[in-house]
Amino acid sequence: MVSVFSVLIPFRTQAHSEGGISKKARAVCEGKEKSASCEYKNHNGDLYRGSCQKAIDALLCVRNKPIIKSGESNQGCR
Repeated sequence: MVSVFSVLIPFRTQAHSEGGISKKARAVCEGKEKSASCEYKNHNGDLYRGSCQKAIDALLCVRNKPIIKSGESNQGCR
């Protein structure tokens, strides 16, 4: 019984702390078609890029590219 709680508690904490990301991931896909490209930034300014995919009741931006951390640039990528 103790091992079940030790697994579930960290997951719940992580899911709760990322709730804002879920709202942003959903909002950027409003009005878009499935598989359309999308991107959004988290509270630290990190850029998440991906495509809109079907969630239970809406489209959600699902990351399919590396996260660009705040302060990093794409100057080396051409």
